[in-house]
Amino acid sequence: MLAVNLYHNYRGQMLTVDEIKEVAAMEFDIEPAAIMERTRIGPVVGARQMAHYLARKLTKLSYTALGKKFKRSRRTLIYSYRRIERLRAAEIELDRHIERLESSLLGAAK
Repeated sequence: MLAVNLYHNYRGQMLTVDEIKEVAAMEFDIEPAAIMERTRIGPVVGARQMAHYLARKLTKLSYTALGKKFKRSRRTLIYSYRRIERLRAAEIELDRHIERLESSLLGAAK
């Protein structure tokens, strides 16, 4: 039997995509429902791509499964993940910001 490394929130429960959407939306000061919209407005796109990145990294769901949860294609999720990875490598402040979000989701900042 393979051991799977799943991330859990501060309550010891597995993180959900909805929890990640809520945190990303709060960070960009938008409604969580806006992440699911088809808009290309800057803050919404940023929140959506951040949610895609965090969901892939923290839930270990496949791109296909995440695409269904976000109502996007798997290619869109792959693009978002790679874009945030590139930006994270280039911008130290963004990297720190994402680390804070991850800690918040995982409850390390209790």
